[in-house]
Amino acid sequence: MPQAPKKAKLSIVLLAAGSSSRLGQAKQLLPFKDSTLVRHRVATIAKAFGEEYDIFVVTGAKREEVCKELTGLSYTEVYNDQFSEGMSTSIKAGLACLPTDAEAVMFLLVDQPFVSEKHLSEMVGKWLNDQSKVLGAAYSGIIGVPAIFPRSYFEQLLLLKGDQGARRILKNLSDTEIVSYPLPEASVDLDTLEDLKAIGL
Repeated sequence: MPQAPKKAKLSIVLLAAGSSSRLGQAKQLLPFKDSTLVRHRVATIAKAFGEEYDIFVVTGAKREEVCKELTGLSYTEVYNDQFSEGMSTSIKAGLACLPTDAEAVMFLLVDQPFVSEKHLSEMVGKWLNDQSKVLGAAYSGIIGVPAIFPRSYFEQLLLLKGDQGARRILKNLSDTEIVSYPLPEASVDLDTLEDLKAIGL
């Protein structure tokens, strides 16, 4: 009988610091399903993993309002005081907060509302079968976030600059380095008013 893959010391990091300049308002606080995007995302992560993995939320713009929205949920806040300098600063802030024995990190975005707890638990389950590789979500012809990076890739993540995100690394990995998880729902992200209208917000 095959053995189940061992549980890794994985940390979950939700990137929720941006000022949403293209949108003109803080997307973290947009209403969604009787809640807000940020609360919905953290609640989804908590449902997927319970207390199995540490959950970190990187805040920045509208910090006080975002934290208020997360009242009652179990998470650790990481404040990125350089959020205005781009996505890379939030990734670095997330990495800096990880436990010293963390073996991998899963990055998620606040504005992919249709990524469900089932998707997240399946992604982690698939990654546990080969923990040496990166696992990323496949949608719209790319591999992007949500994505899981083993510790061996942390150094590359720390070299990102400005508004560069994890996708810059994902697109340059070879087939021997990355595993994909089909996730068309991740193609819905919210950057403009047109994006909001498209999903009825």
